[in-house]
Amino acid sequence: MRKTLRLGLLAAAVATVLASASSAFGAYAPKLLITTTDEVTAIKFAQTDADDPTAKVQILVPAGYSGNFVQTPGANIGSLEGSVIAGAFGGATVPVAGTIVAGDPSNAALQQAAKTCTGTETHAAIWLLNVTAAGMSLPAPVPLYLDPASTPPFNAFSSASIQLCLPPPPLANFQIKLLEASLLVGNTLNTFAPPSTAGAYRWTAINTPYKADNSINAAGTVETQAIQSSPVNTTFTAKRITKTRRVKRKRFTDIFYSYSVRLSGRVQAGGQPSGGANVDLFAGAEDKIDTLQTNNSGAFTKTMKLTKTTAFHAVYTKEAGPVAGASCVPPLPLGPVAMPCASVTSGGFVSTTEEARVVKPKLTHRRVKNKGK
Repeated sequence: MRKTLRLGLLAAAVATVLASASSAFGAYAPKLLITTTDEVTAIKFAQTDADDPTAKVQILVPAGYSGNFVQTPGANIGSLEGSVIAGAFGGATVPVAGTIVAGDPSNAALQQAAKTCTGTETHAAIWLLNVTAAGMSLPAPVPLYLDPASTPPFNAFSSASIQLCLPPPPLANFQIKLLEASLLVGNTLNTFAPPSTAGAYRWTAINTPYKADNSINAAGTVETQAIQSSPVNTTFTAKRITKTRRVKRKRFTDIFYSYSVRLSGRVQAGGQPSGGANVDLFAGAEDKIDTLQTNNSGAFTKTMKLTKTTAFHAVYTKEAGPVAGASCVPPLPLGPVAMPCASVTSGGFVSTTEEARVVKPKLTHRRVKNKGK
């Protein structure tokens, strides 16, 4: 149940960014969003119906991330979720979902598809997206091509490359146009293990659209980036507070005990306090008792009545969002000029703490005899 909660919070964390899709580029302004949870790293591409269809996306993983993306064929890598516009369904927006599994990079058919997309047959790894749209499976998986970033200019700022090619909507299965797609890659594989040094790391995407005649618009290629602060470190404590009230009588004094709990914690991302993060507080596994925000120091405190022995925990959430006025660093070349920077976003996270159990004593009243003078 806890895992379902965290993935639900992850979906909520990226929804805000998808709603803010306006751009100065108008015809093509995709976004790259990175959100981490305790279970997955979500790598998200997003655009709107107003954008031109996407022909190719190349995502560059930041330098410092270790790549363990070469897996045994058939191994489960993670899952896929998103949405598309389906011309075969009257232009309706329909959800897509699926699994990500490791393909065989020596497979002849995959090598031929790789050459068409990337210009070369050989890749360190090929992942296969087994996609369903509106509950119906696509006839064939969609391949992703992965390699270490070993040649200029990418090796100066990147550790790995992920490439994806899509057909123009009129030629695609169900005539689909991609709106958004999240690759939810399991963290247990250490596929993209973050650097040991705390900092702000830039994921980069090179995005190429189609023209109206369904030919590739290489001149319309734009750069997008997502700045992910890593690692995310959290603390959480639950401290019992005991208050006493004394009522003195002629021969006895009644002592009444009441109990409360002070919940407190802090979150840092990339070694810096994460102010404005949401904190969902839970009593037990799923009973949410409050939602707070961290202050500028990344901290929060809440005191509440302790009615029974309870195990508390917190879920810290920070939404990915646009970074106003930011530029892509480094700007990539597009022929003799710099590639336009369509968008820069800040990364998000969802992190759940361990439980802290607070015992409520049974003692609520005690009577003591007054000492004589």
